[in-house]
Formats: sequence, C-alpha cells, structure tokens
Amino acid sequence: MKKRDIILAISAVFMILMSGVGIMYVNGNEVSGEDTFYMVSHSEYWSGEDGQVIARLYDWQGSPITVTNCTVDIYYPNKSPFISGALTDDTLQVSTGTHWYLFTVPDTEGVYQYMVTCNYPNNKVRSVASTFHVSPALNKIKVINSTIEYFGAQELLHYNNVQVNLSNIYNGVVTANNGISTIILNLTDIDTETDYIRDNMVLNTNFATNMTYIQDNQNTIISQGNNILNNLTAIENFCGDAVTSGSQLCLWVDSIQAKVTDINNSMGQYTLVLSEINATTHSTYDYITGALASNINTIIGTTNRIEANTVQINNTVNNIQANTLVINTTTTDILANQKDEVYMEVTS
Repeated sequence: MKKRDIILAISAVFMILMSGVGIMYVNGNEVSGEDTFYMVSHSEYWSGEDGQVIARLYDWQGSPITVTNCTVDIYYPNKSPFISGALTDDTLQVSTGTHWYLFTVPDTEGVYQYMVTCNYPNNKVRSVASTFHVSPALNKIKVINSTIEYFGAQELLHYNNVQVNLSNIYNGVVTANNGISTIILNLTDIDTETDYIRDNMVLNTNFATNMTYIQDNQNTIISQGNNILNNLTAIENFCGDAVTSGSQLCLWVDSIQAKVTDINNSMGQYTLVLSEINATTHSTYDYITGALASNINTIIGTTNRIEANTVQINNTVNNIQANTLVINTTTTDILANQKDEVYMEVTS
C-alpha cells in the first residue's frame, strides 16, 4: 500500500472518531457524566420563624431537569426525624431548576441536617444534603426584640396616658385660673364698696355726740314722766275717795297715768335698743376700719399669689406637655432604632 493511501485511511478513521465524539458532545450526558445538584439554602434561624429548603438540579448545559418528584428529610440535632419524605414545591423548576419546601423552625436549638432527594427520568436519583442552625443567640435576640417591643409599647402607652392627664390638669388649671380672676374682681369690688362705706360713715366722735344727745333727752323724758307720775299720785289720793273716784277728773287722771306709764316702759325699751345700736355701730366701725379692711387686703394679696402660682403651674404644665411629646417621639425613635439594630444582627 502506498504511503498516500495509508494517510488517507488514517484520516478517514480519525474523522469517523471525531464525528462520534461530536454526536456524544451534542447529546451531552455521555461527555459530562453527571448532572449538577446542589443546595441553595443555608441559614441561621431562630425558633418559630419560617424556614426554607431550596435545592437546584440542572444538566451540564445549565438547563433545568424536569423531575418525577423531590422529597425533603430534616433531622433534629439528635438525628431523630423532624420532617420525613415531604414533597417539594416544583413550580420554579422550569425557570430556575429549583425545588423548595417551607417549614416552621422548631424550638429545639442546635444543628439540623436536611436532605433533598429527586427522582427524574431514566431511573435517575440524585440527593444533596446540608445543614441549618437554630441559634440560641438568635433566640435570645428574639426574646430581646419581643421584650423591647412590649416595653416600648408600654412606655408609649404610659406617655400617652401622661399626656391625657396633663391635658386634664391643664384644663383644670385654666378653669381654676378663670375662677381666681373672677374672685379677684369680686374682692376688688368688695374692697371698693368697703372703702366707700368707711369713707362715708359718720365719724366716731359725731356719732358719740349724737348718741349723747339722744340719751340726755331720753333721760329728761323719763325724769319728767316720773315727775308727772309723782304729781298724779297726789291727785290719785284725791280720787281714792268714794265720792270722787267716778268723777271725770279722776277718769282723766287714770288715763294720763296709764299713758305716762306706757311712755316710761317704751323709753326703757328704747334705751336698750339705743345701747345695742351704739355697741353695734362701734363694733361695726371698728371691724370695717380694722379687721375687715385688713382681711380683704390679705385675701386680695393671697389671691394674687394664687393667680401667679396658677400661671406658673399653667406654664409648667405646658412645658411638661412639650417635654412629654419630645420624650414620646424620642422613645419611639429609640424603640425603632434598637429594633433595627437587633434585626441587623439577625440578618448578618
């Protein structure tokens, strides 16, 4: 055989071999050998939150492989079953090649092993395993978050209640302030009227002089009445006779005697009344010019101080209300910031 023929023969065999390799390359699996199956999810959890197992299955070209089914098995830290043979949700396999399963993270802390097993055409089975951690630290952070949220809500409630109480106090102070202002006006009127009475009252010396005149005249009237009665006594002796007792003169004498006696009795009562008027007038004058004026001035001064204190209370309540609003806002910000900081620790 010629050398050229040998070279052509070898070339033909090489081309046939290359064509076979190309066909196998196009078909894929014969060259790549194995499909790719790996876990997408790796997480740190706290108890009670939503957990998720995600696995992806694809061929050597990166195309998703349609499965018959995939199941999930999850084991407690002591390797006892937590989830056994649960079917995955495969709705995303066409677009992403992923298979996923949702579960609630249990209370038991520690490292959990989980496995996803997929069955797909041509009796192929692939499994992949990984772990997740239920963290004691994250559970403590969860408790801290709940505690912060609870106490933050309680503090906000307390501040809101304080705000309501301060508003009620403020309204009460305003009402009291209005009442005090009215009292001051009334006391001022009373003081003005008392000053008028005091200024226009009969001077003590004039009153005493007039009372002296009244008492002197009263004594004169009583003395003359007694004289009349004494003179009538002599006439009554005359009228005591049986012959004269029924005379017109004696009848007149009896009538005069009765009138004079009535006048004397009336003058006695009048004397008592004048004495009471005298004593009352003196005590009233002394009270109006002394104790009453002093008491009214004291009340006005005290009321002015009450008004000033009420204004200060009013201003203080306003300041407390303003500060409480600031504290309320600050507490809300602190609560939000503290929660954000804690949750940042969780996600990191």
